[in-house]
Amino acid sequence: MTNPAGALRRPIGRRFLLCAIPAALVAGSLRAQQRSEVRAIVADDGPATRLAVDALKQRIPTLTVVQKERPPLRRSNTLALAIGPAALQAALDDNGDGPVMSLFSSQSTFNRLAGASPSGARRISAIFAEAAPEAQFQLIRALFERKVAVGVLLSDATAHLEARLERGARRHDLELKIHRVAPGANVVRELNVLVASDVLLALPDPSLYNGNTLPSLLDSTYRRGKPLIGFSSSFVEAGALAAAIATAEDVAAQVQDALADPDPSRLPEPAHPLYWRVVINEQVARSLNVPIADSVRALGNRPSGKAR
Repeated sequence: MTNPAGALRRPIGRRFLLCAIPAALVAGSLRAQQRSEVRAIVADDGPATRLAVDALKQRIPTLTVVQKERPPLRRSNTLALAIGPAALQAALDDNGDGPVMSLFSSQSTFNRLAGASPSGARRISAIFAEAAPEAQFQLIRALFERKVAVGVLLSDATAHLEARLERGARRHDLELKIHRVAPGANVVRELNVLVASDVLLALPDPSLYNGNTLPSLLDSTYRRGKPLIGFSSSFVEAGALAAAIATAEDVAAQVQDALADPDPSRLPEPAHPLYWRVVINEQVARSLNVPIADSVRALGNRPSGKAR
């Protein structure tokens, strides 16, 4: 399973946060029922997908799994858990009216796909792949234990996050330096604008962080002694200092929480993961002389309940 962050081509409206419930449902026909089935829609059988499915089955023993080529979602009280962008696209393409919850797709990818899909009567929700910006700021503050300047590159795909980033930085008493990158610009060269920043924060944005740019970006920040905070465990493994992330188990626990609602017509609004934890690249931390306190390793919000 891959987890690209698609470009935001069209903002989603309120209708995609909690789509309108059809009149028949308002009348109570669905409210009288329990959700009949929960199905995981998958696009591949890779290690990440298997890990996600296994975590969900620990929390939802009755879960059934179907390939994206045949997602039968036509019953309005059958919930589809779309694992990754390709599965989300398949679930949205299905002509039924069953609710869909996107898992392991970034916010920008979800916005792009859901925004391009006619809503009809379908309810669409999501738990985004990446931790909230506030979690990353909490991590940065704990890492450096003082006010530091955080540099962030934004493109058209992530520009909508600017106000939220500003609020998060203020909340954790951090200075924020934002630079907008024009389409087609040399991303590594654009980092020069943020040279006064103490640490750089990367956001899921394929126009900035992709297989072509990432090696040069990591090499450039490392040579300058600039810690880079990523948004996934693979990013940290590649050379970022640290990241706040949500594991498959964290996401599965949040799905279980959502299913605890006895009303199958109701879904939570799309949101970043409620549960998260920290991953550290120990070698990079030593090389950059960044001490990692036990309190940093313990950061996060872990599920309190056990899989059932």
